[in-house]
Amino acid sequence: MKAIITLFSLFLFLQANAQDRLVYTESGTSFFLQVGPANNIYSELVTIGTSASFFNETQSSRVDRSISMGIALELIRGNVGIRLQTNRVKIDETFELSSSISDNSFGEFTNSSSSVTRGNQINYEIIPGVHRYFQVNNWSFSGGIEMPFTVYDIYKFSQNTESEFSSSDFSFNFSQKLTDEMTGELPGGYDIGIGANFGLQYAFNNTIKVGMQYAPSIRHYKIGGETEFIRKSKQVFIEQFENEPETTTTNSSTINTTNTSTNSKTADFRQRMNFALIFSF
Repeated sequence: MKAIITLFSLFLFLQANAQDRLVYTESGTSFFLQVGPANNIYSELVTIGTSASFFNETQSSRVDRSISMGIALELIRGNVGIRLQTNRVKIDETFELSSSISDNSFGEFTNSSSSVTRGNQINYEIIPGVHRYFQVNNWSFSGGIEMPFTVYDIYKFSQNTESEFSSSDFSFNFSQKLTDEMTGELPGGYDIGIGANFGLQYAFNNTIKVGMQYAPSIRHYKIGGETEFIRKSKQVFIEQFENEPETTTTNSSTINTTNTSTNSKTADFRQRMNFALIFSF
């Protein structure tokens, strides 16, 4: 809440000072090509990865290739711009977890586990807004309000886990390998909100500009619904006693589970950062 109050105070300050002290921005039309990072709300709501608190040497990593790309059209009249933005948001993230333990106190004992979780989703944003401009030489500053609306497509979720356990002494060897694959598609939803938008542009000439914008907002979202998870497991046991042949046992199973969960929140704080190539005419 403090961040919102601070940002809106800055916007009001810019509005008051833009009227008399700064150069008037020329009227015209601008076309934006935008790109920026993307945040995935589903990562906060879905439990991902596997727990390995009983292992040592745990290593985890997250690779996020999510990106937001879009276009915008703005009409500027009398130092006020009316802008319509549309963004296609591609969510592509991977979470990896690996861990291991070994002990040679009583024979040889090893245990290792690794998990790879992937999430993919396509979202679409429509963002109308009104902005006030002021200009100093080649620099243009803007502040305004906007009403973002987002449609969330299906979130495709997959998790692959492998673990190996082995133990041996002078008379007995035992090993177990477990593979576990779980997939699911979480239903989409929507969000709608209101927020501020602060921009900075630099003009190379009357036609080409580069810019960036920061847009905090308060959103109401509703996502989720009935989700079916498919879990396929396979266990392979190998045993061998001294002077006896090796014995292998394999167990496989497929389990389908259905979960219904709708997530809704009235006041959720979001932030968006975009970089843009702007053509004015």
